[in-house]
Amino acid sequence: MQIFEHDNRKYLSIRGHHFHILNGFGSGDFIQCTTMSSSGIIKDYLPQGYELSKSRYNGQMIFTIYKKNLFNYKSKSKSLGTLLFIALSEDGAKYLFYRWLLNEQIGMDDTPENIAIVKEVFADERRQLERFVDTVKNQNMKAVSINMNDYGITYAIKTIIKKIGMIA
Repeated sequence: MQIFEHDNRKYLSIRGHHFHILNGFGSGDFIQCTTMSSSGIIKDYLPQGYELSKSRYNGQMIFTIYKKNLFNYKSKSKSLGTLLFIALSEDGAKYLFYRWLLNEQIGMDDTPENIAIVKEVFADERRQLERFVDTVKNQNMKAVSINMNDYGITYAIKTIIKKIGMIA
């Protein structure tokens, strides 16, 4: 599996088949990309550790290929490692992260009020939290990379729970 450029367009080559890349994110080794094709991509053709998601738009097949471990949001492991939240803007990626914190880590609804509290905690505690939240950017996508092994995530959750009014 390899990315190449032709006529200022990027393509993904998988076992001799070429797919135009609609968007993607990666640094060196690619992490996620979306392609469109009338022919299919078979999961068995992908390197180990990659997943394939299929959808359809206007009769064309849309394929998203991604590294599974970086998007394993529902893992019950105590050590999640790095997770990525990818969006077209930094604000969009952070919004996905805030929703994940509320839904998966704290067990609360992602109401606009709760999202605002999480955003406020990250603004107020910026110095404390910037040790574990990195923004990784490339040409057409932005992502927030979260290192879940750091003390900061526990600190953030406790602070959010206190602000929302729950007993920590």
